[in-house]
Amino acid sequence: MKMYRELLVINQSIGRLFSDVVNAVVNAGISVKLLSGPLTYSDFKNPNLSYIPGCELAKAPSWRRIFTWGIFSVQAVITMMRCRSARALLVTNPPIVPWLGPAIKKITGMRYVVLVYDIYPDVMERMGMIHAGKFISRVLRKLSAASLRQADFVITLSDDMKSTLLSHLSPNEPIFIPIIPNWADTRKIRPINRAENPFAHKHGLMNKFVVLYSGSFGAIHDVESIISAAEMLTDLVDVQFVLIGGGTHEKEIGRLAKQKKLPNLLILPIQPTQILQYSLTSADCHIVSISTEFKGISMPSKTYTSLAAGGAIVAVSPPDSDLAKLIKRIDCGICVPPGKPHKLAEAIRRLVADKDLLQRMRQNARRAAENQYDVITGTKSYLELLLPFLNKEN
Repeated sequence: MKMYRELLVINQSIGRLFSDVVNAVVNAGISVKLLSGPLTYSDFKNPNLSYIPGCELAKAPSWRRIFTWGIFSVQAVITMMRCRSARALLVTNPPIVPWLGPAIKKITGMRYVVLVYDIYPDVMERMGMIHAGKFISRVLRKLSAASLRQADFVITLSDDMKSTLLSHLSPNEPIFIPIIPNWADTRKIRPINRAENPFAHKHGLMNKFVVLYSGSFGAIHDVESIISAAEMLTDLVDVQFVLIGGGTHEKEIGRLAKQKKLPNLLILPIQPTQILQYSLTSADCHIVSISTEFKGISMPSKTYTSLAAGGAIVAVSPPDSDLAKLIKRIDCGICVPPGKPHKLAEAIRRLVADKDLLQRMRQNARRAAENQYDVITGTKSYLELLLPFLNKEN
């Protein structure tokens, strides 16, 4: 039996997708130490996993987020110094931890890999937190480049994100950056007959054409355009918009909805995990969005749950983004530019009017989820990279 080194995993906020990765690693017989904030998911029950409690992430306001990043990063340094015989998986949550990787490697010899969910300092620049090209930005880019160079390899989510990471480096540097897209569990999220869907019954969606947005009301999502599109479609009495989420723009979205008082708009808070399979599958059409400013530094994970639910997707996205390319390649939806609510309204009208088109796109979405973007496929890709990295002989 092959022997593997212990894996130290550092990620301040664990979501469903990352819990899939951790479970796949421990189920492969790897001993894992996990430093994170409070665990949202209760399915880490394998004796191979040792949980180390860390500072909880505060998402807003910005100063609190940075403060909790700092505390957690100190905890990460202490943990890495104590676990120097392990190898590490460092997640860009917070980004400070991978930036500290080269120094820890120099002191302890610890080898590490980096998983990039969001690219920093680019996110901070595009949100206006720091100025591109100025002193702080240049320093952070140098830290980012050093962390990439010193890693055994760097995992990210899409081609655009890989290109952005390579822009932090000098041309032709020999950095290995495999791409592993996010996924959904197609056994848990699968199309359900609406007559058997308790979420649809509860919210009066039984005889509606449901347009769903489910996710964060954040800076990178053009939720305002969705509300404007709903206003343009009030003449279609069978069309119901359902917006589910929270986040930094939650109060603004709530105020806008109250001001509009649209009969075809329902706004709900984030739903419990056990409701997700029903809320997602209540929809005919899913809206997935990413603003122009955030192209190349993030990839919406809701894309994959929408595919699994078998919904046609309207992607509010720049036409050359990875999101738009995926939708076109699979032929599972329509792409419209951000900030153009009339284009969004036109796309939804088209799907309402053309039932054959809608059905084809929904079938293509589900097929792609099952064949390309399922949890088994995604976690297998992680194991194919991590097991050789953890091999005691190298």
